[in-house]
Amino acid sequence: EIYNFLIFVSKSVNCPQLVKIQSYVADLEKITFLLHSLARRLAGAEMEIRQREGRKVEEEEKEEWRRKHKKLSQQLEEAKDIKDILDKKYHVISNFLEKYSSSEAKILFGNLMEDKIKLMITFKEVEDKIKIQNEKIRP
Repeated sequence: EIYNFLIFVSKSVNCPQLVKIQSYVADLEKITFLLHSLARRLAGAEMEIRQREGRKVEEEEKEEWRRKHKKLSQQLEEAKDIKDILDKKYHVISNFLEKYSSSEAKILFGNLMEDKIKLMITFKEVEDKIKIQNEKIRP
């Protein structure tokens, strides 16, 4: 649907603005997958740390998981900062869509981006569930 949208607005916005929209969409895809991946890995590290507490496990192993957790937390914060920058870019794009195309184009773009993010997250969650089920099946 995004490509149909680009065709639709190409009649009223110029080429550099279309490139900005395409760039934003590509960046949004990347950061959404990155945020999901980091959050999932961070949750896994937290689980590993909790499982090792109160058990006789080498302190080195515990410390390794704490280091991984700290690094993943930092990476997640950096990814959130990038997402904040993308959110600002979204507002710039929305404003020029409204100015050069129409308020309907602005609303449609917002809805498309919202739907895209939801679909991407759902896709990753289903992919994760399939992976977990496949691991359970394998001996």
